Amino acid sequence: MFNPMSHPPEAFMEPGFPDTPFVVVNERKHLVSGSATFHPSAHLVITPTLRTSGLLSSLPSEDLKNLLYVLTFVTPNGNCSPTLSELAQAMGVSAMKVRLRLNRLIAFQWRNEPLVYYLERESGMNGFTPSHSLVGVVSEIPKPPEEPPPIQSHRDEIIALSREKYARPREEVEREIAELNGWEVPEQFATEEEKERNELLRRLCAVGLERGQANEILSQYPAERIRSQLDWLPSRGARLPDRYLVAAIEGDYEAPPRQRGVFRDAGSLATEPEAFLAEGGEL
Repeated sequence: MFNPMSHPPEAFMEPGFPDTPFVVVNERKHLVSGSATFHPSAHLVITPTLRTSGLLSSLPSEDLKNLLYVLTFVTPNGNCSPTLSELAQAMGVSAMKVRLRLNRLIAFQWRNEPLVYYLERESGMNGFTPSHSLVGVVSEIPKPPEEPPPIQSHRDEIIALSREKYARPREEVEREIAELNGWEVPEQFATEEEKERNELLRRLCAVGLERGQANEILSQYPAERIRSQLDWLPSRGARLPDRYLVAAIEGDYEAPPRQRGVFRDAGSLATEPEAFLAEGGEL
């Protein structure tokens, strides 16, 4: 079989690879994957040496064509020695003309060898075979190492598996993952309500609350109450803002005086629950 494009050029630059214009690759094709049963499957490849050695430019086109006729007779076992009659039939000329044409390849010296040799057989089935300087032989083409697959994030792995198994939209999977892990729903998939929740979650965490505690507050109390207490917190002057904020949300504290537009003395703050102070909180 003739296969000039079956392997990338870098495969022919491996150490120990024959520096010949053509190479017969003796491969095995297993009848069943992983079994010991196989059949030979040799093929011929053209290497860059055909061009870089100068042989391609120095060999007359008619002789190159005749040489290719010979090389197309590579058998699955890796042999290449067509008979005169086989070549005559392939070229569509007489055996005498084949002998005359191939004599030019025998006379053409390359790397101190003829391009082909004439084979005389006891059976009378005389033929031709290419020289070893023209055609090398290997068991298999070296394969370049495979690049490792790109590392996916844990989120991307979950999404890929879910979409592969259930063919679910990415938006649905992203939302479910966020809900299960207490994460923010990605902005591009979030509804207006979810965007507001994301904002409140970020603000609660910025005050000092743990994400789990912030999620618990968001699930228990109205968003408007949480937003109001966050807005009023800077005016409270609390020494422990995170603890004060939790108490204010739970107790639904009134707005501070300056927010209500009413200036009251410190005693008026007694309207706020004493439970916070009993737990060690300070105003």
